[in-house]
Amino acid sequence: MGLTRLLSTPVCAFLPSSKQAAVGVVNVPDKSLTDAILAQHLRSGVSVTSVKRLGDTECVKLAFVAGPAPKFVHIGSTKLPVHPYRARP
Repeated sequence: MGLTRLLSTPVCAFLPSSKQAAVGVVNVPDKSLTDAILAQHLRSGVSVTSVKRLGDTECVKLAFVAGPAPKFVHIGSTKLPVHPYRARP
């Protein structure tokens, strides 16, 4: 759709996650890796729909097509455990 403003208000559209989607968090110590690079090198037994670093932290939120989330994912040759994602209260 390409719409970025509605009158003078900035807008952003996105597709919501499916109710069956699983979400997990991995710790990636190298903060220089962008979300795009991580997504490109990520391997998992379950298809990943979203890769998003949480602020300026080592935590990266992963959304998977369906649950449950896998126990591990691989980024390059590194095996990383997937932890449950808990949103802030």
